[in-house]
Amino acid sequence: MKPKSGFSRVLPYYHRYRAQLILNLTLVAVLNSCVTLIPLLTRQLFNFNPQHWDLYIAWLAALAAAIAGMVFCSHRTIRTGSQLGAHMETDMRRDLFAHLQRLGFSYYDRTKTGHLMARISNDLSTLSSTLHQLPADLLSSILSLGGALAVMFWMNWQLALVALLPLPAAVWLGIRSKHRFKQHSHRIREEIGQINTNVENAVMGIREVQSFANEQLQMAGFEVINRRFCEAKCDFAETIARYAAFMIGFMRVHGVLLAVAGSLMYVFSGLSMADLLAFVMYARFMLAPIERMVNFSEQYAQGVAALERFSDILNIEPEINENENAVAPEQVVGRLEFEGVSFAYAQTGSPVLQDINLVINPGSIVALVGESGAGKTSLASLVPRFYDVSAGRITLDGVDIRELPLHWLRRQIGVVQQSPFLFDDSIRNNIAFGRPDAGEKEIIEATRQANLLDFIDSLPDGLDTIVGERGVMLSGGQRQRISLARVFLKNPRILIFDEATSALDNESEQRVQDAINRLFKGRTTLIIAHRLSTVKHADLTCALRNGHIIESGTHQELLAAQGYFHRLHHQGAL
Repeated sequence: MKPKSGFSRVLPYYHRYRAQLILNLTLVAVLNSCVTLIPLLTRQLFNFNPQHWDLYIAWLAALAAAIAGMVFCSHRTIRTGSQLGAHMETDMRRDLFAHLQRLGFSYYDRTKTGHLMARISNDLSTLSSTLHQLPADLLSSILSLGGALAVMFWMNWQLALVALLPLPAAVWLGIRSKHRFKQHSHRIREEIGQINTNVENAVMGIREVQSFANEQLQMAGFEVINRRFCEAKCDFAETIARYAAFMIGFMRVHGVLLAVAGSLMYVFSGLSMADLLAFVMYARFMLAPIERMVNFSEQYAQGVAALERFSDILNIEPEINENENAVAPEQVVGRLEFEGVSFAYAQTGSPVLQDINLVINPGSIVALVGESGAGKTSLASLVPRFYDVSAGRITLDGVDIRELPLHWLRRQIGVVQQSPFLFDDSIRNNIAFGRPDAGEKEIIEATRQANLLDFIDSLPDGLDTIVGERGVMLSGGQRQRISLARVFLKNPRILIFDEATSALDNESEQRVQDAINRLFKGRTTLIIAHRLSTVKHADLTCALRNGHIIESGTHQELLAAQGYFHRLHHQGAL
């Protein structure tokens, strides 16, 4: 599919709210009609004939009606435009968030969280303001400029030509400045993303910062980024200031030029005072689009930059594609097979796994061991298709996992991370994340299976206790057991378990281990192992080195072989 860019990306949002857009533009048209009538009606009042009071009152009433219409339409235009922008922003943020949910791990491996936060919050807010104002401002500018010029030429074409003379210079400057505004806006948005990333890292790592007494180091790093942002803003301000100064000077010169030409015509050509007054008013309306351009230029530049970044993300195709003809099997036995599997991360291109051949029988426990960087986590990440193989294939019950529905496949697999992630929510909702439609009894049963019930009963708010950001209010053992309860509730046929390397106190260790042993029963289990006790109970242990399985067998068989596994064992790596 051809990537969309520019305004072709946002046209569907305009179409979705076309009724509100049409109403907004209709109000803009009526508003400009009222504005165009006001100088004409004022001119008629200046041409007052004392013998026709009834006509004077009629003109006065018409002027009052035009002013009232202008006030009413101004209110409605602002309200409908703001509502249009709010709806478009809501939909764009939803679509962007939904797209981010579909992107694979590779995208997040190379993208900073702070930049994404800037895109989904600041950028969309700026973009929506630009999008809802742009059609109204464009139509208003065309109508006010066109209406003013039409009446001015009708009244006095010579003076109208004088009013038109400086306009090409203003248009030329606006076009010339557009590219410069865009560059500055891109730079500012990038610096905002860097600030967000820096703040996020500092807040998430505040315990490390304070424990190492590195507050000044963090402050120094932040000051550099903050100063760059300040410089970007100042450079943009300088460009805007030059543009605004020229435009303001242009408007003043334009007014003086029109006043001089008008006064000469008044003296020598018989131009009436009423016509001159109307001309001055229309000249002001003619300059309104230029004044609007000055005030809107910075926001427009930022909006265009935000639109490009919004389009850039939506144009990224998910790396994990689903087969349109995929059919979910009626039942899962749980037999996994790796057939000549090789894998390389897109960022580096260097092979991480090479020619992996492995069979994991239903209900068996397979442990992966090896030094850091051997490929254990990469191998496990291929099963739920967090990444796709570069060569070979992985089958589940004889079917290539790429031929299975992606959502269905991941529902069959439970993943327990080495450092479990908990949402800043209640214990109940963190556990229910494993299966959102689960009932109260099922959640309680999952807590019992994970050895959490006594702990939850001791809390004043029980399951409704808020765990804090990333579970900061809980101990390491409690966080692990909540993550286990989440998987118990999901009840998958296949389990991927990245064993925690951090030590717990004896009681917590025993509770966690009991829950883990219970979780392993009857499930096809792939363990990234770090402890000897885990390897001893595995049905098969595979030793990885530099992306290859160099040894496999039971614990005793591998020790007896006196090979790589034996060396790891005696070095204390297990």
